[in-house]
Amino acid sequence: IEYADYQPWQLEALTKFTLSAVKATKGSNYYGLNLFWDMLRPENESKLDKEIIQKATACLNQLFESPLLSSKKEGYLDMCVESLTKNEGEVNALTVFQILMKGLTAGETAAKIEDSVERYNLLDLFFKNSITYNESAANALAAKPHEAKGGDGKDAKESKLPQERKLHGNSFHWQQIQSRLSFLRFLGQNSKFTLGSKMVLSTSTVDAIWDLHVTNSVCDNDTESLPGCLSETKEVFAVFSPESRSHLFEQLASKHVHKRSKKPVKVTPSWQRCFTSCFLSANQASGAIELAPLVILSHAKLKGKDQLWDFALSEPDPSVRFGAQSFLGAMYIKFHLKEMSEAEKIVALNEFISKCLSSLDKSKKGGNKIVMQATLELLGSVLKRINAGEMIKRPLYKKGEKIQAHWKRDGGLYKANTR
Repeated sequence: IEYADYQPWQLEALTKFTLSAVKATKGSNYYGLNLFWDMLRPENESKLDKEIIQKATACLNQLFESPLLSSKKEGYLDMCVESLTKNEGEVNALTVFQILMKGLTAGETAAKIEDSVERYNLLDLFFKNSITYNESAANALAAKPHEAKGGDGKDAKESKLPQERKLHGNSFHWQQIQSRLSFLRFLGQNSKFTLGSKMVLSTSTVDAIWDLHVTNSVCDNDTESLPGCLSETKEVFAVFSPESRSHLFEQLASKHVHKRSKKPVKVTPSWQRCFTSCFLSANQASGAIELAPLVILSHAKLKGKDQLWDFALSEPDPSVRFGAQSFLGAMYIKFHLKEMSEAEKIVALNEFISKCLSSLDKSKKGGNKIVMQATLELLGSVLKRINAGEMIKRPLYKKGEKIQAHWKRDGGLYKANTR
């Protein structure tokens, strides 16, 4: 029977038969194992429906979950590495790699991953493959920038987005990107990393990842993928050393221009959430804050404040502004300030109020009611707690009194004028 003639139910039946045969023959007959892998090979994958490819992958996963097939894993791991080396079938190879690494216990999985990374020099191989893909895909896109949804041609009324095209190999571009990020996420979620481990990513590796997925990505729309991956899964930070996390934080806090399109890299809600996670990590490492519960130890030492305010007040995307403003509000309200001296609290709150008033002035002049409303809510929530004595020892204005010029107290620290 030809591979293209298989139906999903037949693959399911073959999986059950293979498991029974392995058990009956004490591991000497594997029947469907090679067939499922063969279906995923580039020369066969291109001829098969998506449903069959997904089913073959699921069947491999089911088979390798059985301890009876553990002795076969190493051979298939070699074949995954070979695919990465040849720059072909990478999406399936990275998926199968994750299937092969799953053990009966978390410790077993972590040990297998570390062994494979060192034995195959897997991270170097992974990045070399990713660079090769980016170059091939970018060249393909440059040579043929347009592809119609119903066929090829530059004059098509409706063209496919680059993510929807197969720029190299049999997988769509978005699948190529997501499979690589899924691989990094898998390492972060399933490995036990130590600072001496070769698996902890260095600052130079962060630069490589950043270049691949942000500044030198195949197309500018890809720049959302890396922050999206990092913001969705906190465990992925496990693959970064403290120094490389700090370096990643600096990258997120900086303005970037996409090398291929020459357009500014757009800040998205995922980017802002990722920045917030790195903000907490970097400031914990520097001793500016403590976590669980979050306490600000030194407002003066906080890194990334200016960029956080920039996200909150200046970003065009309202979702980014709202997310940053919510975090800022929590930082001044819920994040306990009791560890700071009274003088430092006043300096911190003065900065907060001045920034809010500046935002109000800009939004009023620009007629941006959404920003104005969000800033007023943020400012009002903090002022309420200040006057209730939750942040500093005495209220700064009398109950029922308009907030108009009362920030001139305390030696001229406050010069706000609001209502």
